[in-house]
Amino acid sequence: EEGTVAPATAPAPPETPAASARPEIPQAEKDDPETKKLLGTAETQLDSALEENPTWLLLSQEASKKFDIPVSTLFSIARFESRFEATATLGEVTGLGQFWGPTWEAFMTENPEFKGASRSDPRASFYAIALYARKNATECKIDVSAPNAAQLLYQAHHNGAGGYLA
Repeated sequence: EEGTVAPATAPAPPETPAASARPEIPQAEKDDPETKKLLGTAETQLDSALEENPTWLLLSQEASKKFDIPVSTLFSIARFESRFEATATLGEVTGLGQFWGPTWEAFMTENPEFKGASRSDPRASFYAIALYARKNATECKIDVSAPNAAQLLYQAHHNGAGGYLA
């Protein structure tokens, strides 16, 4: 049509939901063959988890915003703790974040909106992961914007702040 100017470049394809939940990996690490293999597995698991549970991205974004922890960090912790299984149980720990009963009770006490929530509740789990990531970042002096923050926050999540600092 006359007077219409075509765009110089085609618009970028929309980002997949899983892409926004992926942690940023330095190029040098991406080039390592073992890292490539692990990243491929992690991306496949994340894609599958979000396909099966499309609300998880929104739930994690809410928690991310409230506690100022990147969505990618929340998904990294959930992947390593439970392989994205909301009902995962290993001994005494349960849920996406694999929380112990006393830790979960403390979370619910501190966050009354989750009073009575199951550790298998994805919304509550993402909030709990984000809350404890924020507490661990503060106590362990972890910069949540650092390139290795997800790894450090996972270690603090898994070992507790005391174990991380030991």
